[in-house]
Amino acid sequence: MEYIGDIIYDEKILDTRMQFIIYGAGKVGRRIYEYFKINDRQDSIRYFCDANSALWGTKVKGVVVEGPDKLMEECGEYQFIFAGQYADEICRFLLKKGIKNIHYVWIS
Repeated sequence: MEYIGDIIYDEKILDTRMQFIIYGAGKVGRRIYEYFKINDRQDSIRYFCDANSALWGTKVKGVVVEGPDKLMEECGEYQFIFAGQYADEICRFLLKKGIKNIHYVWIS
């Protein structure tokens, strides 16, 4: 796991070499996106990931939403970032799938 803590202390977000997938295309995921945008890092967001198949292929903030299985197969080198009420569940799911590039963050 890469990081657990407050989003403002996650220094990898500011690293221009890092590419991210926001897990969760709802309200919390959009807040994570806004944090990236405030720091002029929105271009590092490659996808939103969501378990809701009705969202797959749509866009949030101009970023494509895809399902977790597809993104885990194709984007293993990207950093997954998430927060919110389902964060524990998401973290366990990603770890079970062998994803190590995880940023479990709190946002205010």
